Parts: sequence; C-alpha cells; structure tokens
Amino acid sequence: MLNSKFEQIYNEYYSQLVFFCYKVLGNKMDAEDAVGNVFYNLLKIGKTDIEKIRGYLYISAINECRNVIRRKKTQDKAYSKGIDADEVDYIKLKSALIDAAFKQANLKLQPKAKDIFLLKYIHGLSSKEISVAVNRSISTVRNTLSQSLQKIRPAFNQYEY
Repeated sequence: MLNSKFEQIYNEYYSQLVFFCYKVLGNKMDAEDAVGNVFYNLLKIGKTDIEKIRGYLYISAINECRNVIRRKKTQDKAYSKGIDADEVDYIKLKSALIDAAFKQANLKLQPKAKDIFLLKYIHGLSSKEISVAVNRSISTVRNTLSQSLQKIRPAFNQYEY
C-alpha cells in the first residue's frame, strides 16, 4: 500500500506535470510515461519529505522529458542506419548489465550517500540543487559523490560492455 504522503503528492501534481510534459514533448502518451517515471523514481527512493517537492518534481519532469527526447533521437538514428533486431537486443543486454552493476554497486553506499548519488546520476540534479534538497553544503555533496564513485567503480569493472 502506498503511503498517504506519496498519494497526496501524486494527486496534487500528476495532472500539472502531465500538462507540463505535454507542452515540452507534444505527445500525451510520452508525457504520461515521463510523469509516471518521475513518480516511480520518487517512490523508488522513498523520499516524500523533500523540502521543496514541487521544484524537485518539475526538475525531475524536465529531466525525464530530456530522456524521452534523447531516446527518440537514438531510435530515429538507429532506424535510419538500418540497425536490426539483433543489435537492438545487444543494446538492451548491455543496458541490463549496466543496471545490474549499478544495483550491486549501489548496495555498497550508505543511505545518505545513496540519496545524493541517485539525485545526481539518476535524476540529473546539480550539486547545488542536491545541497538544497538534502540540506548539506555543496562541498559535502561533491565529496560524497566523489567517494561514492570510488566505491562503485569496482562493480562496473567486473562486467564487460
């Protein structure tokens, strides 16, 4: 069962975010997918007590819109170059390996470091935005990111891409 704080945030911002993403993407289904990803990521990190939730959601929505645009460009390039299904399967496999390495590496991080890492590399926030969201100095955020990268690099080295 979803917690009531998450449901409240979802009910309050879902329609606004879909409208916003629709204006950016020009496609209602893409907009709904992007907003779904925003809320999925919010639920996945388990943080509903973010101080400036509206700003966080809109920044996440912008980043998801960018991801949709990037994916469409990549797909268009692939189709124009005549990439076949086997190559697409290889790309999916490579992506799955990267995801597995990330999940394994992510287990090695402390909860606060994990939050900072996810905000930076999954949600695309800047160090300044993260420092505001987690109530830490920018230098602390940067140091935490550097230490986190050092801890997780070995997990990626065991996979061949």
